[in-house]
Amino acid sequence: MIHRLLDKLGRGPAIETRPYLCLRVRFARSGCKRCQEVCPAGAVSLDGATVALRESCSGCEACIAACPAGVFAAPVFREQPRRNRLRQLVEADPRLVITCAAQAPGGSDSALVLPCLGGLAQEYLIAAFAWGARYVEIRRGCCESCAQAAALPQYERSLNDARRLLACFGIPTDAIEDLPSAASSMEAASPLESPTTEQLGRREFFSYFRKRAARAGAEARVEASPEGQEARWRQEEHPLRAFLLEVLPALGSPGQAHLPAAGFPVADLIVSPACIGCNVCETLCPTGAIRREVQSESELSLMFTPGRCTGCGICAQACLPKAIAFSEAVDVNELVSGTEKLLIDIRGKPCRVCSRPFLGLPGDLCPRCLGTGRGPVPRR
Repeated sequence: MIHRLLDKLGRGPAIETRPYLCLRVRFARSGCKRCQEVCPAGAVSLDGATVALRESCSGCEACIAACPAGVFAAPVFREQPRRNRLRQLVEADPRLVITCAAQAPGGSDSALVLPCLGGLAQEYLIAAFAWGARYVEIRRGCCESCAQAAALPQYERSLNDARRLLACFGIPTDAIEDLPSAASSMEAASPLESPTTEQLGRREFFSYFRKRAARAGAEARVEASPEGQEARWRQEEHPLRAFLLEVLPALGSPGQAHLPAAGFPVADLIVSPACIGCNVCETLCPTGAIRREVQSESELSLMFTPGRCTGCGICAQACLPKAIAFSEAVDVNELVSGTEKLLIDIRGKPCRVCSRPFLGLPGDLCPRCLGTGRGPVPRR
């Protein structure tokens, strides 16, 4: 009996982790705990200097969907086949069914089966419609009483975000149905195996799943990066955002140009003249959405790529002169195009001692005069 389930589940979903992208690692005053809040097993350890997954990890993948910095990711050898299967299912039938491993422990020939619906990122739902789906049925089952229930809020956020973005392309909200098990049409399409005396019961199934995934979680434990401090500022495109930008153009031109930014995992920045041209926002941004283009010692431009921004807010939080704010709406066309735009041109202010224009520091003393401790020349 155990061996039969082991064959079906395999080793469980290992999760890759890149701690140098974590907002808390990059900026000590960041209070981000999104991964920890959605983890049903209490497996995420946030230690300031690093991020780790404890052995209690259940492999639900909710942390992958929740993290705005892309710290967590499914390995390519699992992620790519899953995307391929999603596309194959949609091409075979425009009515897609998505469910979780608890509802389909033996798998299903007609459904996309995820470890947990908490790990259903909005990008999968967008991709389904970009590849030709006309209707998506999500078979939830009894999520509220499930051992992974803490991941349910993340599932609901992903569902709402997907519906909001799809609505900009004319896809109605009811094109994605969130149905309980009893209302699902999945049985008619392809009957799922129901528990028998040869299979595990629900409680035994979850107990085994947690133990099995715990071993995978142990393999995903993260230690300090061997590259040291240099790796701390490395920037990488969010893997799910890269997937979104890959499939989004297939939906065509958005009929609704602007989308309210509140609560949505994207942002449009507004930079005020208070900007001093330092490199803090550029350095801290984990996805590389902000870039300084230096023309001279006293001139630079601040560039921004909306498609890379996941709305984590670390730039505004760390900005010393508080020059960064967020627009109330985002331009969907900019998200689709993935192009870079100019935020502001910055010119240096003159030093009150040597009169040379300078950038990067608050106050009215340039780095040279500040470093020598020189002050104003007294009048005679």
